[in-house]
Amino acid sequence: MYSYSEFLLALTVGLQAILLKQSLSRITTLKRIYADADADDGRLLPAGKRAPSFSAPVLDDERPLHLDALKGHEALLMFVSPEAAASAFYSHLATALHALCHRYDGHVYVICSGTEQSCRELARTQRFAKVFRRPLPVALDIDGGIARSFRITRTPKAVSLDDTGAVVRYGEPRVGRITSEIVLHTQAPR
Repeated sequence: MYSYSEFLLALTVGLQAILLKQSLSRITTLKRIYADADADDGRLLPAGKRAPSFSAPVLDDERPLHLDALKGHEALLMFVSPEAAASAFYSHLATALHALCHRYDGHVYVICSGTEQSCRELARTQRFAKVFRRPLPVALDIDGGIARSFRITRTPKAVSLDDTGAVVRYGEPRVGRITSEIVLHTQAPR
């Protein structure tokens, strides 16, 4: 009886050690992600600055996406990358985008840095929601030039624009929440 109790105690301690190691690993990963996010803040465009002009082909649409087409209403650009899609930030991206479509009255655009095929695959696996009876527009940023013009070095990253095409704030998906959301923070003017 005594050896059976020792065995159970050793098994319990071993399982707790494994769980603790996994938890510490996840915490370290999240700390690194948030540290990278804080490091990006110094390079982003300041609030109130006019967004850089761009033109990008849109998957399954003959009309390209232009900055001028976004004027007249608030819009959200969500920069994504198929290469980074395994990160924790992508786990609830489609749900967050669906909620944001209602907030921005359907003016949410996904800007994908990658090949057309990899962006199609990302859109399919993330199941970017059909909102207002149409799928979210996915614009191709094959060479990453649009992301660089917005000073974005890591994805996913959202940029909120006002009705004149000026940057309001940047943000990213919140990780580990019951309800998904994009946390947007205002950049201080420089």
